[in-house]
Amino acid sequence: MTSARLLRYASFLAGFDYTVKLRKGLENQNVDCLSRAPVNQNCISADVSINDEVHQICASAVFEISSENLTADAIIQETEEDQELAQIKRELL
Repeated sequence: MTSARLLRYASFLAGFDYTVKLRKGLENQNVDCLSRAPVNQNCISADVSINDEVHQICASAVFEISSENLTADAIIQETEEDQELAQIKRELL
């Protein structure tokens, strides 16, 4: 993911008031299947650096970004064009 994409995603999420709650997989099977998708071990270290980058972006610039162009349709379109998400969708379906 590029820094700009992460920044847009962090900005989008900042617009919501939400609480992350833990649920057992049996109670949340549709989401649990994503945690069981095959993971490339090379991606794990990349995930850590991406998480660090997301935290830095949120701390420094998330409120400076306009979200006028960030719509549900734009998210759908970008999701369809993302190769990683497309692969996950293929594996789940």
